[in-house]
Amino acid sequence: MPKKTAVFEYRETPEAPVSVTLLITEPDTVTSMRRERLLAEAALESDADPEKKRRRRLYIDVTTATARAEGIPWPLSFEAFCALPPAFTAEWIKAVWRVNVGWLLLAGG
Repeated sequence: MPKKTAVFEYRETPEAPVSVTLLITEPDTVTSMRRERLLAEAALESDADPEKKRRRRLYIDVTTATARAEGIPWPLSFEAFCALPPAFTAEWIKAVWRVNVGWLLLAGG
């Protein structure tokens, strides 16, 4: 069964001075299991900052759903993800959740 995919293109704006092309995919079983493991590990982190935990969850979603990236370093570290312009990351997250609708439902959105 073919996986659902989408190409996400973001072009530079004054709010987000980046131009990026990403291939977003529906994960296979191995990728889904990796995502679940990363989410479980993140939930066990001792950092009590709820905003950082939320950012880490979004980071896990976007990086496990992105098969290819042009215009940003790849693989992308959590610190580099947090430094990206919010206008760009908001659109990236929406693109990931359009392809992986079940993740949005699990995230409570």
